[in-house]
Parts: sequence; structure tokens; C-alpha cells
Amino acid sequence: MSPESARAWKGSREDIARAFGGWAEVVGEVIRATPEDAVHAVPAQDRPFLERWGEGSVTLLRDAAHPMLTALAQGGSTAIEDAVVLAHSCAAAADPAAGLRAYEEARRARTKWLVDNSYSLSKGEQEERPLAMALRNTLMRYAPTSLLMRPFEKAMTYTSPDFGAQSQAPPARR
Repeated sequence: MSPESARAWKGSREDIARAFGGWAEVVGEVIRATPEDAVHAVPAQDRPFLERWGEGSVTLLRDAAHPMLTALAQGGSTAIEDAVVLAHSCAAAADPAAGLRAYEEARRARTKWLVDNSYSLSKGEQEERPLAMALRNTLMRYAPTSLLMRPFEKAMTYTSPDFGAQSQAPPARR
């Protein structure tokens, strides 16, 4: 599908069924059971990274805090990471607002890296200028796999903040 037709795509159940042809039968069943008027095309959207996610006893997480394009495939992962860090931060804090600010601080650098790199990869994937496309395609064909995989390896490797005593392994059972 050309970039122009992808942007103009309005979507239909038949289009989706065709795209998922050959998948497990249950996928086809779900598509067939979906009413045609329930199919909506929503283009990927992006916005500048927010340095501040909350105030007082309110904060944002996942897409509300740091939406990112899909190139690194980290949507579900960052939601889980956010939830774990949020729970630990709030449990360790003297008051809820302090826990929320600690969560935001602990997540900011990693999520900014993911947002920025997802954007960069997406921009390259969607490149339409002939010379830039040729350069991208040549790079993809001839670059070492280790070089191409580097951003994905970093995205899929997460070292959680040190949660102190809470993160230590429980004592061995006797």
C-alpha cells in the first residue's frame, strides 16, 4: 500500500479480513462478528514529549503521559513498566503526591528515549523522497543485523529503578 493510500484508508471489515487472511480462524471469527459501523480508521498520532505528567495527587501514565509511534512496539511494555514503577514509588513514599512525582522522575528518561526513537524509526519507515528511500533500503539490505537491532535491544531491555528493600528477594524458605 502506498503512503498516500494508507493515509486515505477509511477501513472496512473486508479490508481487515483480507489483511489478516491466513491467520488463526478465531481472528477471522472476531472480524466477521464485528459490525461494519464499529470499524474505524485512526491514524497514528504523535505529540511532543511532556516533561511534566502530573500535579498534586494526579499523574498520567502510558499513552496519556508519553504516547509514541509503533516502530519500537513498546506500547504494552511501557504500560506494564509504568504500573510497576508507579506502585513501588507510591508504596515507598511518605504521601501520594511524593510517590507520583517519584514515579514521573523514575520513568522520564526511558520513556523520552522510547518516544524519540520510535519517532525517528517511524519517520525513516515512512520516507517518501526517492533518494532517502534508496538510502534507507540500501542500509536495510547491507547493514549488519547487530546494527539494525540495536534500538530494539535497548527498547526491550529495562532495568527498573532501585526500589531499596522492597526489591530484594524474599528470604529463602527453610
